[in-house]
Amino acid sequence: MITYDPKNWIRILADFPRSPVFRTLALDVLAAGLYSAFVVWMEVSVIRVAVPLGPSFLSILGIILGLLLVFRTNTSYDRWWEGRHPRRAPAQTARRARTARTERAHSGARACVAP
Repeated sequence: MITYDPKNWIRILADFPRSPVFRTLALDVLAAGLYSAFVVWMEVSVIRVAVPLGPSFLSILGIILGLLLVFRTNTSYDRWWEGRHPRRAPAQTARRARTARTERAHSGARACVAP
C-alpha cells in the first residue's frame, strides 16, 4: 500500500506520471483529445457548419443526463442489495443457531440450580 502525506503536494504531483493508472490511461485520453480536436477543426475550418445550440437545449440535455445518472445509480444500488441478501443469510443462520444454543445452555443451567 502506498502511503501519502497530504501536506506534501509537490511530491504527489511529481509521482503522478509514474502512477499505474496514469500510465494506463494517458495514451487513451491523448488519443480521444486529438480525435475531438480534429473533429472540431474539420467542423470549423473545412465544413464550416454552425450548429446553433441555445440555452434551452443545454438545459434539457442536462436534465436528461441527470435522470440517466439517477436511474443508473438506483439500478446499481438495487443490484448490490440483491447480491447482499444471499451473503447475509448464512450469517443470520449462524447468529440464530448461536443464540438458540446460548439460550438452551442458560435455561439448562437455571433448571439445575433452582430447587
